Amino acid sequence: MLAQIITLEKIEWSGEATSVTLPTTDGQITILPGHRKLICAVEAGEVNIKTKQDSLSFFITEGCAEITETEVSVLADLATKAADLTLARVEEAKKAAATAKLEKIDDVEFASIESNLRRELAKEKIIQKYKIKTRPII
Repeated sequence: MLAQIITLEKIEWSGEATSVTLPTTDGQITILPGHRKLICAVEAGEVNIKTKQDSLSFFITEGCAEITETEVSVLADLATKAADLTLARVEEAKKAAATAKLEKIDDVEFASIESNLRRELAKEKIIQKYKIKTRPII
């Protein structure tokens, strides 16, 4: 089946897949060829795409997915290969959230900081899953 990850700027990935696993608002789902038609909301998290040769992982932000018997299209604001994620932005978001708790800020700004923190924490889970941490040789 054809699988695509599409952002506002470009098609991040497109190709033939044997399965696609998505983080939906109702939980994680796996789509196989022949899946029934479905349109669903996706939340920030990991998309796994399996092909005949490889397995790919992407971090996506909120969006939606359109699924047919022969195609999976994931539309998200942002998509990044798991291998390209870094912890720097995660740490920045944690600091901003901690500062927001101490300062008096309006509800709209707090909601924005909280939303950003949720996205960055989802990234952190993916980083921890796929990054191999090396220890210095003594």
